[in-house]
Amino acid sequence: MLAILKRIPGQIAPAYGAFNKQCYNIAQFHVDAPCSRYYAEKIARGPLKRHYGRNQIEKLHNRGPLPHDPEAKSPLPMPEYRPKNAWCQKRALFGQNDYIDILGDGSLHPTDTLYDVPLWLRGFKGNEFQVLLRQKRLFGHSMQEWNPTRFDQIDKRIKLLYRRLNFHRSQDFFKK
Repeated sequence: MLAILKRIPGQIAPAYGAFNKQCYNIAQFHVDAPCSRYYAEKIARGPLKRHYGRNQIEKLHNRGPLPHDPEAKSPLPMPEYRPKNAWCQKRALFGQNDYIDILGDGSLHPTDTLYDVPLWLRGFKGNEFQVLLRQKRLFGHSMQEWNPTRFDQIDKRIKLLYRRLNFHRSQDFFKK
């Protein structure tokens, strides 16, 4: 840089501004002082703490109901224990249809008792790709008309799963 400043005549140097000798001082490029100060501060802080594991975590006072105040005269109040009603309708009838295929007369299939599952999914067994294909096949036309955003999301997911299932498998998978 000093070589460039020497080549420029005195009359032209002020016009360039950036190459003016008064703009640059060699002391501005001196970086030893901050580095040594940084290093001294780093050494003063001590070794770098790593592996914050179970042994380095402060020991918490874990007796009594939490949050716990060690200076408290009595433990914090806790809500009164109220046992759940074991014979309410939901708990009493839980699992009543588990053995209906064995104990019943054969007229009712266990998948017919899955009341919380949509009708088009009852008794269906398959992966996500097959479920989405089934949904698109059954509701595709109405979904395109009434819920086009959801239809596009399902279509995108089907394309992604198709690529993943067919092209991201080793060929040994299909040779069995």
